[in-house]
Amino acid sequence: MDIQRWEPSRQLQAAIQQKQKRGPAGGPRQRILNMATHEFYRKGIRVTGIDSLIKMSDVAKATFYRYFPTKDDLIFAYVEESSRHYWLWFEGTLEGLEGLEGQEDGSSPKEQFMGLISSLVERKMNKDHLLNRGCPFLNVILETPPEHPAHQAALAHLQKVCSRISEMAYESRDSTQVTSRVFLLMQAITHTPCHLPDSEALLDDVVRAATLLLEDLCY
Repeated sequence: MDIQRWEPSRQLQAAIQQKQKRGPAGGPRQRILNMATHEFYRKGIRVTGIDSLIKMSDVAKATFYRYFPTKDDLIFAYVEESSRHYWLWFEGTLEGLEGLEGQEDGSSPKEQFMGLISSLVERKMNKDHLLNRGCPFLNVILETPPEHPAHQAALAHLQKVCSRISEMAYESRDSTQVTSRVFLLMQAITHTPCHLPDSEALLDDVVRAATLLLEDLCY
């Protein structure tokens, strides 16, 4: 593997971790939400029961229902929490790129996209538990009906991601193609099974594909 290619994303971790520390303080609600985030993603929304979450969160049933009157309320909060963490990573990665040596004039769209992709690949290779079962937002969309608030919130998140990528690609030769390619590449990384023997090679192929696909479209 080309070690030099991975060096920038390692430099971003301190900036990302610093931004993540700005999250809400711990408490009963956050404990419940943290446990729900872990269990909903790991097991799925439908099979995760409220009683098990109450027990694992170490809160009284009355406390649980004070914060989340229904399971649907908790699912919606889970999507919002997942989105919050996603944007901490996304914007933190871009901020970290601006601080790298040699980037005094700002990073180019291609450098920004490659920074996001390499950071995402590194998280995947490090077996980030929030990436082991694919995209959490697509999972919610698949597990909930279209009229469910969490379904709509997950869809809105993915639309916002596309809009943000499109905004970054504004000065590219073909912003529409860049947006679709970057979004699909990021989804491909997220959905690559990390337990396969050749998963590292597959992810490396995605990075090479990203470099080629963006070569002629981004300045």
